[in-house]
Amino acid sequence: MDLPIQNDRVVTLAFTLRDDDGALLETSESEDGVPFAYLHGHENLVPGLEAALAGRRAGDSFQVVVEPADGYGEASPDAVVELPRAMFEDDIAPGDELSFETEDGEEVPIWVIHLDDAHVRVDLDHPFAGLRLHYDVQVLAVRDAAELELEQGYPAD
Repeated sequence: MDLPIQNDRVVTLAFTLRDDDGALLETSESEDGVPFAYLHGHENLVPGLEAALAGRRAGDSFQVVVEPADGYGEASPDAVVELPRAMFEDDIAPGDELSFETEDGEEVPIWVIHLDDAHVRVDLDHPFAGLRLHYDVQVLAVRDAAELELEQGYPAD
């Protein structure tokens, strides 16, 4: 069955992501050999890439440039904050992605950019915020999502 990519379909991709200078930022190759899959229409990808995938089919290959507004947003200088070292586990390092719970109980991702004995400097922006994203994409498979996948918002595979 040759299904087009649309909402509520599981899509399996191979991709590379580079910045304006051609530096590799990310790839779909995983250490365990499991291909990258996502549930289309459930905010599992940056909006610009998801929009570029809509209507494509298994076997399609393409390149797309996603501007910051349709990617991880613009970088904000106010997003870098220093917090007391005591708030964190001992085994953190620069580059680590952590989850921080707000007073409202919302989980917010943060990225460690520097630490010393007294403080940890974190960035609330994604590391790719402010970057133009250059994707090279191959669509490997498209299938209808199972009921459980629709309920949880991501593929079961």
